[in-house]
Amino acid sequence: MRFFALRTLLILNLAVLGPFGAALASDDDDGPRRTLRLQPLTGSFQIYGQPRWDLGDSYGSPGGPAGEHVAEYNPDGDHPIPLSPDTRCDAVLATSVDPSSPSYDPNLVNIPLHEVPITVDGAGNTAFLPPHPEAEITAPSRSLPNDPLTLGDWLGARGRAKIRCTGEDSAQIRMKFRGLVPNALYTLWGFMDLPGGGVGPRPLGGVPNAFVPGANGKGSFERTLNFCPLDDDSPLFDIVLALHTDGSVFGAVPAMADAETAKPVGVIVHAQAGFPVRVEEVLEVDESCRD
Repeated sequence: MRFFALRTLLILNLAVLGPFGAALASDDDDGPRRTLRLQPLTGSFQIYGQPRWDLGDSYGSPGGPAGEHVAEYNPDGDHPIPLSPDTRCDAVLATSVDPSSPSYDPNLVNIPLHEVPITVDGAGNTAFLPPHPEAEITAPSRSLPNDPLTLGDWLGARGRAKIRCTGEDSAQIRMKFRGLVPNALYTLWGFMDLPGGGVGPRPLGGVPNAFVPGANGKGSFERTLNFCPLDDDSPLFDIVLALHTDGSVFGAVPAMADAETAKPVGVIVHAQAGFPVRVEEVLEVDESCRD
């Protein structure tokens, strides 16, 4: 009887308080909050070589084939096939590099994403690794499933980001994902309006900004930020989810584009999706491949 009396009292209290009662029961509400939906990308600010978002008067709408991080694998040639809205959902994706990159090994272009070479020793040598069950016990290997990654798989990523500002110089961000590449290495980057001019990536919430989804393709990420992304003067344009096909991360930069053995974005790391924060959407994307 006591249980039913307490249950009845709780229901009556919620009915009287209504939405205000729900607010009282929530986390401390001392700043703006917002929920963002993940949007597919094939470059930092674009998809299919077209601008996805507009960054405002200073930077406009970045886009173009040179900024693509993935392309369709071309088994009959040295160069991958640029993606377009007409690309088949079952097209296998491959590495793609901006031709204006300072230097890169052309042999690393047009490689299916699940076959990107992995660092195998302290000298920095790389090699294609077999799936774990097929490798010798003491030999390096790749985790399963390590299947070919199709455009449909790529666009199938989904996620939500909840941002709650807790003051003028702090915020909590919680992110959940599904449909990611199982057991793969991902990082999250905040693309900022930099004080010296230009737009650049910064590790979201600091280094390490990495996570690995489980075998079901689900993952999560949570950080405390040292600013409120929802303020009008926030420098954060968007948050980008990047897949590291070489299984490596490089601290506070996404890739080593200017190193002696350069491995630029598009060869080892690829922007798969993003969360628009302070941008305007300029291109609606056919999401039929995501169904």
